[in-house]
Amino acid sequence: MTKINNLEELNAYMEINGKNLSGLDLSDAILVNADLTGADLSGTNLTNSILVGANLSYAKLDGANLSGSVMRGADLSYASLVEASMCGMDLYRATLTRANLTNAMLDMANLSVSDVDHAIMRGASLQQANLHEVNMRETDLTNANLVLAYMCNADLGGANMDGANLTNAYTLDVNFDLDSHALRLNAYL
Repeated sequence: MTKINNLEELNAYMEINGKNLSGLDLSDAILVNADLTGADLSGTNLTNSILVGANLSYAKLDGANLSGSVMRGADLSYASLVEASMCGMDLYRATLTRANLTNAMLDMANLSVSDVDHAIMRGASLQQANLHEVNMRETDLTNANLVLAYMCNADLGGANMDGANLTNAYTLDVNFDLDSHALRLNAYL
């Protein structure tokens, strides 16, 4: 498995191999402001990596391990993160608009002040996640696990929460947009 440690090594690798980065070892790599738009990072090990301000829009990260990585301000819009392991990630102010996070593991992740609107998060686990002031408008949270999630001032207007588990979640001033017929809430509270 090829190990990449920094942005210079990553750019050199991409010059030869293009944007197919699947299966690489990028653990502990420092890739601040990296442009990985549309890259295939399926199954890649990104544990504890630093991708602050990185552009991963339209990237494929299915089955990738991103646990403990820091992606503050990163753009993951339209990215595919199906069954990705994202536990303990720092996604403060990140953009995940229309990302597919089906069955992703985001336990104890920090998504505060992030845009996760119109995302697909069916079956995702967000136990003890920090969702303070997160924008999750129109997000599909069907069967999502939000046990003990901190959701103060979150915007879930129009979200589909059928079967979502909100047991002991902190929901002070959450906008569930109860006047909207678009909200679908059949959750465990």
